[in-house]
Amino acid sequence: MDNAESYTSKASFIDNDFIPVHGNKPVDWIPSGKRVKRGLYISQNGIAINADINGSYNILKKAFPKAFGIGDREVLVTPRKVNLEGYAPTMVIPF
Repeated sequence: MDNAESYTSKASFIDNDFIPVHGNKPVDWIPSGKRVKRGLYISQNGIAINADINGSYNILKKAFPKAFGIGDREVLVTPRKVNLEGYAPTMVIPF
């Protein structure tokens, strides 16, 4: 699958920004958040998220516009830590 990644790093996934297509960006388009340094993106309301995760979720959103529903954006800011020490899978199921 070939997907254009234009503006996916600038747009805020958390704020559900519209993501323009390369060469067809509205003159008045401004992303609601911003990348403040390598690896850190700040949303419009001050939520800090990993910049690469923000960009990758925007790529998914661009490719599959209906992939995310209301509340799905919480997974970016409320990750859960899972300890897999001592875990040994009993069966591997191929895809």
